[in-house]
Amino acid sequence: MLALLLEHPGELVTREEIQQKLWPADTYVAFDDGLNTAMKKLRSALGDSADSPRFIETVPRRGYRFLAPVSIAPLREPLAQVAASEPLPSEVVVAARERTRVVVESSSPKRTWLWSGLLLALALAAGAAYLYRIRHDAASNEPGKGLSAASINTFRTRPSVAVLSFRNLSARRESTWLSTAVPEMLTTELAAGEELRTIPGENVARMKADLSLPDSDSYAKDTLSRMRDNLGSDYVVLGSFFDSGAPSSPSLRLDVRLQDARTGEILATISANGKEAGLSDLAVKVGSELRQKLGAAQFSLAQAATVNASMPSTQDAARLYAEGLQRLRALDAIGARTALEGAVAADPNFSLAHAALADAWSGLGYDQKAREEAEKAFDLSGPLSREQRLWVEGRYLQATHEWTKAIDTYRSIYRFFPDNLEYGLRLVKVQTSARQGKDALATLAELRKLPTPASADPRIDLAESEAESAVGDFPKDEAAASRAAEKAKALGMRLLQARARHFQCWALHKMGQAAAAKSACDESSRIFAEAGDRDMVASLLVTTAAVLEETGDIPGAKARYEQAVPIYRETGDEGGMTAALNNLAIAQRNAGDYAAARKTYGESIAVAKKIGDKDNLMLGMGNLADLYYWEGDLANARDILEQVLVTARETGAKDRIAVQLNNLGQVMYSQGDLPGAQRALEEAITLSQQAGEKRQLGYHLSALADLLQVEAKLPEARQYRLQSLEIRTALGDKADAADTRVTLADGSIEEGHPDQAEAPLRAAIAELKSLKLVDDEGAAYPVLARALLALGRPADALKVVEGAASTVSQSHNQDVQFTNAIAAARVFAANGRSDEALRTLKANYARATKLGFFGYALDARLALAEIEAKAGKTTSAKSALGLIQKDATTKGYLLIAHKAAALEQTIAQP
Repeated sequence: MLALLLEHPGELVTREEIQQKLWPADTYVAFDDGLNTAMKKLRSALGDSADSPRFIETVPRRGYRFLAPVSIAPLREPLAQVAASEPLPSEVVVAARERTRVVVESSSPKRTWLWSGLLLALALAAGAAYLYRIRHDAASNEPGKGLSAASINTFRTRPSVAVLSFRNLSARRESTWLSTAVPEMLTTELAAGEELRTIPGENVARMKADLSLPDSDSYAKDTLSRMRDNLGSDYVVLGSFFDSGAPSSPSLRLDVRLQDARTGEILATISANGKEAGLSDLAVKVGSELRQKLGAAQFSLAQAATVNASMPSTQDAARLYAEGLQRLRALDAIGARTALEGAVAADPNFSLAHAALADAWSGLGYDQKAREEAEKAFDLSGPLSREQRLWVEGRYLQATHEWTKAIDTYRSIYRFFPDNLEYGLRLVKVQTSARQGKDALATLAELRKLPTPASADPRIDLAESEAESAVGDFPKDEAAASRAAEKAKALGMRLLQARARHFQCWALHKMGQAAAAKSACDESSRIFAEAGDRDMVASLLVTTAAVLEETGDIPGAKARYEQAVPIYRETGDEGGMTAALNNLAIAQRNAGDYAAARKTYGESIAVAKKIGDKDNLMLGMGNLADLYYWEGDLANARDILEQVLVTARETGAKDRIAVQLNNLGQVMYSQGDLPGAQRALEEAITLSQQAGEKRQLGYHLSALADLLQVEAKLPEARQYRLQSLEIRTALGDKADAADTRVTLADGSIEEGHPDQAEAPLRAAIAELKSLKLVDDEGAAYPVLARALLALGRPADALKVVEGAASTVSQSHNQDVQFTNAIAAARVFAANGRSDEALRTLKANYARATKLGFFGYALDARLALAEIEAKAGKTTSAKSALGLIQKDATTKGYLLIAHKAAALEQTIAQP
């Protein structure tokens, strides 16, 4: 078994292959039992685990894959002496674990399976001698940590080659597809055997757009130098084709040149003639000569089979596949989808066409369709080369959000090909997506040790920006994005520069630097507009709108969302459109237009359902529930949130589940279901901690603190609020930090220290006012009024209530309305305006009861009893206070129960 796996490192060895190799057809064996027993023994010998494999990965229902790199070394003499008395097997395994490498000692290139038992026995014996080394190296180079520094410094760097699009000398539009098809085929030919590192076609297309390069038969040395800086390529293949298009005898001529990107020297000029229908044969001929010039060996028959599998099997499929790739690189996802659907229809078994179609569907926002095509690509990837197969598998796992497996797959391909920056960057991408920011940063540190120019590639800085954002360090996020933008600008990488400015804009936005954020967004938008990337222009409009919302410019934000939506419609990006619609609805709600917001939310939800976008579906439905909550429709809000929570749990994403638990918990809290709310919020806290989602954790801690306060657990509430404040301060979130200082002041009042509340409250109100956050500002005024009442300053409290009226009137938030009304009633009573206080309290008690806001109804009853007691109506006050204590205790509102009991005791005293 071990020898079989080692013969195919990194490849899937199917259960069928294992059965055919190890058990003859006429031999009966309990296959599953035998296979499982062998695997358990093998893993035990290697110190491996099925759950966290370092050596052997189980691919459910399909087979096994050996993960660690394998190299062939000459047979060592001591081992030959050990086995001298027995006939030597043709291949002997020595289980030496050197960093991540398994060494196979071979006496002959021939293979035999008659020695499987001896191989395993030798592996077990040798394994004991190397056990200490295995464990020591495993400790210093665990899975998830990538390559060691020593490995980075010692691996062989392969010559790199970029194949550019070919000029169409025939000027026939019908032949345009050959401009893409020929380079794709030549790239496949050159990549076979893994001796040369080829640059992906999308990178080449991006470089030509960045440098505004026309197609050419050759380039000057300075242009080649810029290409090399941009792509990291040592050599460039370019040329032209002439397609006669003659109906009777169509002929095709290829003229190809190989240039050294470092010196500008033309190393080879190759011409080949044939027919359009025999394009693959021409590619083989030209590719063979290019390999020879580049010093690469001609590939074997087995490798030739993988080359064939990497190309479409029919001319129609080849044409449609090339047209699809061409449109994808031209940012035309709709056109790409149409062409690629034709390609998979013409050749249903062509894995790479399905993979490209998955990219097209993803670009249009159809996540479910993208996953389906990615899965088809993966299922059909068996005949591809090891490099292509792992790449297709990684993209499939990424599409299905199987982050742990995706990380393992990309780590494998990164270890096999450590000179390929693309694989390291993709590993970082999935680590970041999996919320493993620290691991992503560790991988990036390794990439910076690559040889130049790879180590200085601005994409490393851009990936660092994303990773720092994932761990919530926005200053470092912004600094990395700024470095990426400056490097990209110096290299002429305009699109990368634009992406970096986009990242920088978002980081600055999170840091509260609105003016600088808008400037970065504007630069990014300008570059994307010049490049014709309208989809990214729409994305920048959405980001800029979020920045404007932060500064309180709701009309400006709304206008930009309204501009983005039709652009997304035109480009066909329904994923971007549903997000923009959702944000537009928020702006409409913030502007007070609830009817328009409800309609826009409905459209966003409909689009999300259509394209199978669960993330935006949850977002839209959650925000619609929030709208119902603000309007006081708690039952409808809870019903929607319970549905959304089911969807969130289906995704398995801890951060998404936590958000919905938090929202549902707050609705339960308002309804008086404190035990249910506490369970939801505590689970949300646990999930956010596990996911490393700090921003959401701040919300959960604050919400749980509010609940603990009404349960009279004041010390615990303060500790949670302090934790929330620490997180929000570290994230640079001024608004949420100010909100937390308001609730801390509220806690100080309840703890009997109103003198510690006034100054922090006034500072927080000033902060929230400057940010133009009406609801947050409105929620702070009643707390300040209560502090002033507790300090014996009712006249000052009245000034606060009267001054807050204008702000409160702008808010549709029921929490803001109730807290201000009840606080105002207490202030009116303290200033001798008891009738006004009673009217206010009775009206709000009736409304809170009707809408189901149990806590506010209970607090209004307490305030009414306070006024009655002050007016000398002791009998009715005592009766009311007794009922309040009973209801409050039953529901867990112990703070109100204690206040009612204290007031009742005061009344009872002579």
